[in-house]
Amino acid sequence: PSAWMEKLKWLQNHLNPLVDYEIPVTITRDKSRFYGHILVEDYPDYIEAWLSKRPRGKIIIIDTPYNRSYKHDRCIRYRGVIDNSKIKAFLEREANIRANQ
Repeated sequence: PSAWMEKLKWLQNHLNPLVDYEIPVTITRDKSRFYGHILVEDYPDYIEAWLSKRPRGKIIIIDTPYNRSYKHDRCIRYRGVIDNSKIKAFLEREANIRANQ
């Protein structure tokens, strides 16, 4: 439970301030079983499982030493403050795409 709270706080502190809406959040053990537009994750095996079920899904991959070699065309890497403009543009683009579907 404390890890889930840490994840929610991370999202609220790092991603919500970048956009002018509250980002809906689902926290689960098996990410591949739940629908979502964007997954925020650091572990490549979880990313692969989720992407295999979400052909249009996108990933914000939290940059860590153990995932630096992982690449996927539907992933954008979050490295901290320096990437905020890229992440903000990514979130806004995804929100606009979803709103127009």
